[in-house]
Amino acid sequence: MADGAPANAQGLDISAVLEARYAFGTQSGRSQSAELEFRPKWDLAFSDAWEFRGEVRIRADAFDRLEVGRPSQETISALTKRVLIGQSTEIELREAYLQYSGDLSTVRIGKQQIVWGRSDGIKVLDIVNPQSYREFVLDDFDQSRTPLWSLLLERTIGGLDFQGFWIPDRSFNEAPPRGSVFEITAPEFVPTFWQAPPYPVSLQETERPQGGLDASEVGFKVSGLIGNWDFSLNYLHTFEDTPFFDLEIVPPALAITPQFNRVDILGGSVANSWGDFTVRGEATYTMDANIPVGLLPSDTLTPARADVFKYLIGIDYFGIPDTFVSAQFFQKINMSKVPNALSPDVEELSTVTVRHDLPGGDWQLDFRWYANHDSNDGLFRMLAKRRINDRMTASVGGDFFYGRKDGIFGQFGEADRVYFSVAYHY
Repeated sequence: MADGAPANAQGLDISAVLEARYAFGTQSGRSQSAELEFRPKWDLAFSDAWEFRGEVRIRADAFDRLEVGRPSQETISALTKRVLIGQSTEIELREAYLQYSGDLSTVRIGKQQIVWGRSDGIKVLDIVNPQSYREFVLDDFDQSRTPLWSLLLERTIGGLDFQGFWIPDRSFNEAPPRGSVFEITAPEFVPTFWQAPPYPVSLQETERPQGGLDASEVGFKVSGLIGNWDFSLNYLHTFEDTPFFDLEIVPPALAITPQFNRVDILGGSVANSWGDFTVRGEATYTMDANIPVGLLPSDTLTPARADVFKYLIGIDYFGIPDTFVSAQFFQKINMSKVPNALSPDVEELSTVTVRHDLPGGDWQLDFRWYANHDSNDGLFRMLAKRRINDRMTASVGGDFFYGRKDGIFGQFGEADRVYFSVAYHY
């Protein structure tokens, strides 16, 4: 590693994206959002080895329907929170890290995203950074992930890549406030009673883990090649990013307090290509995971725990000119049965993606289908994107949910939308 900190700047590269978006709810018959977003980025090189990277997102929404009012941000740590200006504008520091890049080593310290896995639209290994569900899963993951203050080290040894990181930032998934377009209402994600409680229900402020080093998170990954197979082995000592609900009877009320469960997660991924096909897979095994259960108001709730196995298999096909076709199958399996569980012991999802570039390369068409086989609900996504010139693109699309109101996708049956956006890069 270099001796001492860098001193003399060798170059500053600044870029930015200015994007305007409008979305109209086809079921509600009213506008969902009208946003203007500005994302400046800078890369300051101190030397061949040292650089500082930063990114800010400034976003204003004329309608205040995606996050009604001023979000509490109670699941986000103080240094990671967005700066809210009124009810329509926010400023968020998306990146701010110092990076050293040597021949075989990388060290990165600051606010950043750490991305594992290659699944599309379904998170299996991509579990390091929490996520904002402001638009459920409709926003790009690189924009919906919450960057965390962390220290990352990478080193290549004997043809294998080793990665380790430490995260003292205790931030977790962020759900939109009540009354928002994508308010989460499916029973497995909100407090659900099997029978009417005898007392008024009081939802307490979320309890984030407290403490010093013992409340931080650490992760390790080793990756490389075995024959033609890309592989990774992963380990994460973390908290689950979705809270469980602690129930306590405090007459004359039932106090429900969202809390976070400490877990250890083992995982891995593989990928290989044969001709026009690529096969990829990834899996995680979570020890002592929280299982959402229906609440019984007559007793103090004992949280339900079980080991959980998740895996995804994907097949990508490139044999049609200017076309990409992909299919994925996902399963989540509770390794032991949990009484009163709000989700099945085995959950199954599948996705299909077809992306086609029209002749000339200025137009791209994208179709995606997400299907939840347990609750028979899903999501259709359609997008047409046009490159106007080297700096400007325009997009028009639609997102349409279907299925039962208590399903992962069906809960948003009233949130169908069509949208239009224009982005300028400079």
